[in-house]
Amino acid sequence: MQSILRETGRSLGVAQETLFGFNIEWITDTPLAVSSERLANPTFLGPANPQSGLPEPWRKVMQFQGGATFELQEGQNLIGGPAQRVHVYDFTATGGGAGLVQPGCWVREGETLRAVLWARCQGEPVELRLGFRFRGLPGPTYGSATVKVDASHFKRYEVEFPISASDDNCQFFCHLTGNGIVYFDRVSVRPVDQPLHRADTLEAIRELQPGDIRFPGGCVASNYHWFRGVGREELRHDDKDATFFWDLCYTWGTDEYLDLCRQVGARPHITINISTGTPTEAGEWAAYCAKWYRARDFEPPEMVWQIGNEHSGPHEVGHMSGPMYAEALKEYVPAIRANYPRPIIASLCLGNEWVRDIFAAGSGNLVDLFCAHYYACRYDVNPQREGLAFVGDAADFAANLDSLAATVRECGGAQRVGVTEWGAFRGETHNDARFYEPHTPLTTLFVTAMLNHFCRRAAVMSLGNNYSLINTMPAIVGRGAHVVRTAIHQLFRFWRPLFPSEVFEIEQDGPTFVAPQSTSDPAPWDWRDPSDRATLPVLDVLAGRSAEGDWLLLTNRHPEEDMTVTLPERFHGGRLETLLPAEDGEHFLWPPQVEAAGERVVVPACGHVKVRG
Repeated sequence: MQSILRETGRSLGVAQETLFGFNIEWITDTPLAVSSERLANPTFLGPANPQSGLPEPWRKVMQFQGGATFELQEGQNLIGGPAQRVHVYDFTATGGGAGLVQPGCWVREGETLRAVLWARCQGEPVELRLGFRFRGLPGPTYGSATVKVDASHFKRYEVEFPISASDDNCQFFCHLTGNGIVYFDRVSVRPVDQPLHRADTLEAIRELQPGDIRFPGGCVASNYHWFRGVGREELRHDDKDATFFWDLCYTWGTDEYLDLCRQVGARPHITINISTGTPTEAGEWAAYCAKWYRARDFEPPEMVWQIGNEHSGPHEVGHMSGPMYAEALKEYVPAIRANYPRPIIASLCLGNEWVRDIFAAGSGNLVDLFCAHYYACRYDVNPQREGLAFVGDAADFAANLDSLAATVRECGGAQRVGVTEWGAFRGETHNDARFYEPHTPLTTLFVTAMLNHFCRRAAVMSLGNNYSLINTMPAIVGRGAHVVRTAIHQLFRFWRPLFPSEVFEIEQDGPTFVAPQSTSDPAPWDWRDPSDRATLPVLDVLAGRSAEGDWLLLTNRHPEEDMTVTLPERFHGGRLETLLPAEDGEHFLWPPQVEAAGERVVVPACGHVKVRG
């Protein structure tokens, strides 16, 4: 296959780095991938297992162990919630060790860990021995320390201990060394040199250079109360998310989020709770963020404040009509503007009628950015057809974006548009708390198509946030000891250094295909088969000019055949980088191959080429 490129010189606008943003959905196991905390459920969020008396993932040393009882008692922790009670009444019957165990942990040789406990005894002081050891009954201890709980009121205890070996699947233990009763409000363990964020995750995020990070996410924001995640550590307790019934983390909150954005250079973006929250709560959150920056001698930066999430849908806590949302804007936006100096107010409109409702109610001038969500959902027994069907979805979404921007203009507005969630569902379900969606070089053709569509709409679009950054349908997977960069991470890392850039129209003479419909039909399929969907170029081309010079991005959407591309003359002899699919079928080869470009370049099937002039 061959394609010839021609430049027209027509500018499409300046594509900003904020088109390359991400969501953080602050639920399930995402906090353990971002925070430096080594223990899951450090605040003993219930319910407890009725047999063990312990909440997940906490365990006894042995489930059938005698001499001790375990009970998650309501009303006993520092904020009136449940505390974990451990009562060893016959130490000899326990076999020499009774207390808490958490399997599935990890440690690294040479690190020093700091354990922080909020605990109290009942009647008499209690000595605890805690640390990490091999996961089996026999085996070595990698590091431990002792703590004497000597007060009947909750008190903070802190110990440090070095780790002697690396283990990706060890267990944490916290044992009483004799008879006694102890109540645990929380048990937390972090590396002494990583007080907030997990260092390997932070490095992977920095590689992406995200322009915008949205927190605490989408639907979870309708149940998130920011004040529970700030202030003294002992008053931050996790809770349940009322939308998906996943765990909702407050032990890492606004302070840590703003610090993360500052460290990776991302614009902060907060989704306001307009369901179970109030305008007063939103205004206080805005004031807290402004104060946070000033306390560190920073001027508060531009910050996106999104008014709610998908409230047009009945799945959302706080489902409402368009006119109701327009009235909510009148209450929430002034509270934010009065308390934060540089807000960008974003609305979420899942349909053009909501835009019309907002303007009709006189609320249009309250909004700086009209945003939408776009998700493609496909199941297909043929992976090649599935990949090209996703490309067709991206074209449909681009047309919807054009319609959204046109509706804003039709209503008399001059605001830009954005996308605060976009992604692709293949086999994932909200019923799976891991919420992991694996991708292949074929299905990530959707990712590159969406990024290119965003950039071509730079004149009207200024925000694009992928769903999501970590663990839930992710760019980065951080489960256990290792941080994995997915194919989405690799593509963003390949695209992102070119921006901000002015984007230019470019034409081509080359083959096309008709976007297929996905199906479970196992019959043979050919990529040239007709359908009722859009006709699209096999070669996806984006052209631009950054501060470092001119560039081209070329994506060959054909699942099997290479594409020979004739370049404009000024790109002859330029730097050529090629991103090739890896043999594992889930990643690309990294780093990209680098060579000099000739008059023509070959773009491999499902591959990507970057040419710098």
